[in-house]
Amino acid sequence: MILRIIIILGCVLFFINGCSSLVSSLVGTHKLRTMSMEDVRQTGLGDADFVAITGTWSSGDYIYEPHRNASWPGFVQWPVLEASQIDSLEKGRSVTVSVYAWTKQYEKDCVEARNCVQKGPVELKGLVRPLNKKFNKMDTFPDQKYIMAEHPVFIEYNRQPLAWYWNLAIMTGAAAVVLLLERWRVRKEGRAQKI
Repeated sequence: MILRIIIILGCVLFFINGCSSLVSSLVGTHKLRTMSMEDVRQTGLGDADFVAITGTWSSGDYIYEPHRNASWPGFVQWPVLEASQIDSLEKGRSVTVSVYAWTKQYEKDCVEARNCVQKGPVELKGLVRPLNKKFNKMDTFPDQKYIMAEHPVFIEYNRQPLAWYWNLAIMTGAAAVVLLLERWRVRKEGRAQKI
């Protein structure tokens, strides 16, 4: 009985999540929004979940944080800057960082070669989502170079929302499990009454 309730509640949760994501991908916050780095710094991202930010640069500085499970990929994290901030860094001045990017998708050799993030312009596109606190080391960049903004934005680099058909599949699968479970329960109760 308890297992049945847990399964049904889990399916309801999956159904609601799939439905919400499906609506968001079609008409809501999961649609790609393009904005400039200056706009992000001045007004933020609003309710956007999937963004492309123009005018972004990398200083080449990054942090690699390994996963606690050695067989899983670690996390590469770096500050995202404007071209004028690169000039300030080269003149020895500190800069305020409003956007940080992170990824689990990188060439394995780059960790040893220490070149996972190159200095220069970056096409920043991805999902707005923070890195898990256990692995987020963005506040450990040197203070004399990088000052974290009061409300920084974290973007998972090159990650896209689930396609609409996957969200539909999640909803359909969750509904099918509940229907099959209830059908099985009704048949079981029907057999018990006959006996």
